[in-house]
Amino acid sequence: MLREACWMLAVIVGGERLAASQNPEQPMTADELFSEPDAMVDGANVQLDYAVVRAKAGNVLRVRVDHHEIFVVPDDPSLLEWITVGARVNVSGILRPTPAAKQAQLIYAMGRAEARRLARTKFYVEASSVSAVD
Repeated sequence: MLREACWMLAVIVGGERLAASQNPEQPMTADELFSEPDAMVDGANVQLDYAVVRAKAGNVLRVRVDHHEIFVVPDDPSLLEWITVGARVNVSGILRPTPAAKQAQLIYAMGRAEARRLARTKFYVEASSVSAVD
């Protein structure tokens, strides 16, 4: 009985944490996003601060936050013109499921290797804002 009650409490608390992380007014930070794999859901609002740009491929950035990498696709590809590999950026956006590699090559003008890498991940950030950090 006690074990069942603890399990129910864990489910309720976990569900509340997941629901709170999906609140559009309160974006998830990188710590919340990567520490809770169940938090990665389509449409989740995210804010990644001080992410390091690891690669640029077509209209896509691959960024690293702590020990985690995620792809970023800005709404406006012209934002990428002034961002270089190694730069630190702040990213705001929502999570979206990744397309197949061939589709990513066509949609995002990516090379084959980076498109395959994108396709192996579960989600990418559809960014409404990508800004360089001084």
